[in-house]
Order: sequence, then C-alpha cells, then structure tokens
Amino acid sequence: MSKEQGLVFRGSPASTVGIEVEFQLVSPATLALTDGSDLMMEGIGDKIRLKHELMRSNLEINTDVCDSIAAAEQDLYHSFTLATEEARRNDILLCCAGTHPFSDWRDQTITDNPRYMSLIKELGMVGRRFNIFGLHVHVGVSDGEKCIYVMNRLLSYLPHLLAVSANSPVGGH
Repeated sequence: MSKEQGLVFRGSPASTVGIEVEFQLVSPATLALTDGSDLMMEGIGDKIRLKHELMRSNLEINTDVCDSIAAAEQDLYHSFTLATEEARRNDILLCCAGTHPFSDWRDQTITDNPRYMSLIKELGMVGRRFNIFGLHVHVGVSDGEKCIYVMNRLLSYLPHLLAVSANSPVGGH
C-alpha cells in the first residue's frame, strides 16, 4: 500500500532486534501456576523491563532495542538472573513453556488492569483461556522494500519456526 492509502512503514535507522519472553510463575511445592506477579513486580521495581500479563501467574521480560542478537542475549541473561533471584526470595519458580501442563485456566486470577478487565469482559471465556506463554522477536529493518525481501527469504523457514514454536506440553484443556 502506498502512503496515500494510509499505511506508512516506520523503518529502523539500523537493523535492530527486541525480544519479549512471557513466563510462568510456578509453586516449587506443587509445580502449579501461582499468583506471584505482584510480589515479583514489587521486588524488581524498575531494575529490568518486567511487566504484568493477563494472568497473575504470568510475567513478561522485554529487552531493550538491541543492535545484535548477542546484545539481546546479554540483556535477557541479566534480566532473567534478577528475576530468578527475586522469584527465589518469594518461593516461586520461573518456567518458560507454551502453556502449563495441568494448571486449569479457570483457576487463574486476572491481573487488575483496566485493559485486561475490558478484554475479559469483551471476550468472556475465550479471553480467560489465554493462559499461554509466548516468545516474541521483533526485528527492525530500514525500509518497506527490505522488509518484504527479508520476509520472502524467511518463507522457506516457516515450517521450522512453527515446529520450534510448538513447545506446548499439552494441546490445551
């Protein structure tokens, strides 16, 4: 689409990468999901880019906008080190997986946030079942043509990326 049609590509001056990791908060005693996001957020403060997610048994770490995969890896390592230390202080384990193998979505507490409450009100049971944990990789490129080129080059890898992304221990329940 052209600029006249309303879509403007906002390029990145240089190639960049940013990563978001949504992770589970798990009880060490039962290995079930546990509502620990408020404790974690309080303890971490603004030391790392940590944010609430839909469920209180879920948090998200975000890297800064990085100029390389190595920089993103270093950022994640630092953030997860601090998050793991805070989790240990609160008797919580961190777990990265697509979904939890046995904790029921009906037992999860929604984070007290107007956006999340509105989402649940609008979507009902479908929204409550969003008890999933993802990994998002954002790649910045300079312009729309380069973006199309990169996307076309990635097409042959989509089956592999899909296979790697299927890390859920169960098909849903």
